[in-house]
Amino acid sequence: MSDWKSKKDSDLIVHYKRTGDMVVLSTLFERYKLLVQGTCLKYLENREEAEDASQEIFIQLSRKVGDHEIIEFKPWLYVLTKNYCFDLIRKKNRRDSKESEVIFMHYDDLLHPDEVQDEQELLALSECLKALPLDQQKCIHSFYYESMSYIEIESLTGLSWNSIRSYIQNGRRNLKICMSKRK
Repeated sequence: MSDWKSKKDSDLIVHYKRTGDMVVLSTLFERYKLLVQGTCLKYLENREEAEDASQEIFIQLSRKVGDHEIIEFKPWLYVLTKNYCFDLIRKKNRRDSKESEVIFMHYDDLLHPDEVQDEQELLALSECLKALPLDQQKCIHSFYYESMSYIEIESLTGLSWNSIRSYIQNGRRNLKICMSKRK
């Protein structure tokens, strides 16, 4: 079977499941590539993201076709595409809400390095910071001194987002206690 373009979707699926031939799967995907790209563009509202998503959907397709009983390929692919886009949107919304939560979470009068007025207070803050547990030190230093976001700290340290949030909150509390003892 070398003329794949003239074959029905169901024939291509059967052949792909039997052989794993990516040329066959690519032929099948090309038939509906505009549907996939259009659906991605509709939901993601960004051409570059839609193109990236289309490529990822093809990769997912190579794994999922073998695991599913597909009766009608076009509607199945449409649902796969829609679900992939919804997952991306959910992840983006979660990430955005976490970033905005950080802004509100750390808005109080705790000593920020830029707000420390005199040298003695700065020295005391530095000593209190050194007295913190190592993970709290790392997170406080990265967040306040290096202006890193939680996501950047997460990728730098390998700590989870919730752990970072906890270390910063506990570190801030411990710094406040330490600084009040030095007054």
